[in-house]
Amino acid sequence: DVYKRQLLEEMSDIIPINFDESAASNVALKIEEPLVSELVLGSGKFEIVEKKTEFYPNLIGKRINKVKGNFFTTLAVYQDGEFHFLPNTVIKDGATLIVLREAGKRKEMKKALKELK
Repeated sequence: DVYKRQLLEEMSDIIPINFDESAASNVALKIEEPLVSELVLGSGKFEIVEKKTEFYPNLIGKRINKVKGNFFTTLAVYQDGEFHFLPNTVIKDGATLIVLREAGKRKEMKKALKELK
């Protein structure tokens, strides 16, 4: 119901999920890109997450191909209103990293990102 959705969004930070739309997206991903679907949705072994440089100022000035570890790798950086995929892209202040990591490694990745020099 549109009214209930608007009411929830206005009253809190909760954004209700439209399961019909979400399910359709997942089905489309499974049909069009079965290996990508298996990697992210099916196996449950990996997650794609966003990491903001405001929490990791030590990453500013690094190239995205240097922001990786044993259980994660940076796929792209979003900055200046665009996604950048080239490995030599320099990370700017205010950027958001798009990272593929092993599931369940949230704390370990946070520590690894903070320790990157």
